[in-house]
Amino acid sequence: MSTATQPRNERIDERYGREYSAFGIRHGFNFSPVDDAEERRLDRFEELVFHLREQRYLPEQLQEGEEDELTGEAVLDCGFGSGAWIDRVLENHEQPEVTGIDIHTGRSDSDEDLPATVAAEQFDRVRWNLNGSFRDSILRRETFKLINCSCIAEGISIRRWPYLISDLKELLQPGGYLQMIEPHYLFQSEAGNVGGYPMLDAWWNRYKGSLQDRNRRHDLGPRLEGMLRAGGFADIRTEVITARIGDWHENTLPTARSHREAADE
Repeated sequence: MSTATQPRNERIDERYGREYSAFGIRHGFNFSPVDDAEERRLDRFEELVFHLREQRYLPEQLQEGEEDELTGEAVLDCGFGSGAWIDRVLENHEQPEVTGIDIHTGRSDSDEDLPATVAAEQFDRVRWNLNGSFRDSILRRETFKLINCSCIAEGISIRRWPYLISDLKELLQPGGYLQMIEPHYLFQSEAGNVGGYPMLDAWWNRYKGSLQDRNRRHDLGPRLEGMLRAGGFADIRTEVITARIGDWHENTLPTARSHREAADE
């Protein structure tokens, strides 16, 4: 079992013109902003993933089923961020019971010891540090038809992962589904050549080093299948999606003149 300090409020720490979870900064769990700009970035990222997955947001078995298996079912989103994925579920399914869990829930409150769960208009929000066992939370075993975990590697310690996988399995109903999505920042050409991109390589090395210094996995994506198999999951399906970046062609490169004309307009 893994234990960890838990947040008791939504206190904000303002640094460098951005807003951060004071708990996340103080305890070294989360260094991502929690302000409106970050919410917009997360919205755009969820839209990008939706596009790359060809308008899919659920596991294949649920997405392509003839019946809506999420109608009236319990759904959990771990690290829900801006709630963009939850919005998509609520828009496309009949009365699912959705819970979002995150270290910062986006709710203003005082520094008093408040209940961990916050009733929201459309879904329940649970303030929780994912490095701590769910057995100490209000979440109950065999509750959820579907659990979604997207881009949480930066906030989870390496030692926590085997226990987190086990906790997630316990929260699922028999026959339930776990969906995990993690980016893997491997920059290469279409021919498969790695290297030759000094600025990207420098960024990647600094990013990887910062995760390693904080005891975080920089390569979680390629490890997920083995971790799930070791955790007792069955019918594991993996998919690697390549995201194109900098897709400029010579005849469409913007010029200084085009920039100036656009500015003048």
